[in-house]
Amino acid sequence: MLQMNDTLDKGTRSLENSRQVMDDLEASAMDVSSQLRSNRETLESAHNKLKNSNNLTSRARSVLRRMENREFRQKTAIYVALGVVALVILYMFYSILFKQTR
Repeated sequence: MLQMNDTLDKGTRSLENSRQVMDDLEASAMDVSSQLRSNRETLESAHNKLKNSNNLTSRARSVLRRMENREFRQKTAIYVALGVVALVILYMFYSILFKQTR
């Protein structure tokens, strides 16, 4: 009978130890789950910020492209105007010189 009680006590202690280990594991799992949830929120926030910066970069690239196109058109217009002025000046010199020689 005494041996049976000892065996039951050992079994009870073993079960209690097993429950304690299970409780510790459950607490650890809950902590890990909480940390993973927090990390997920951080990653989602970073992802959204990256999307926003990508949109801003695309818009800035578009603005710069339009500025470059406008600069090219303005330079072309200036060069054309300079060419026309140069041709007019050359024509004036030619007509002055040509009229004087006659």
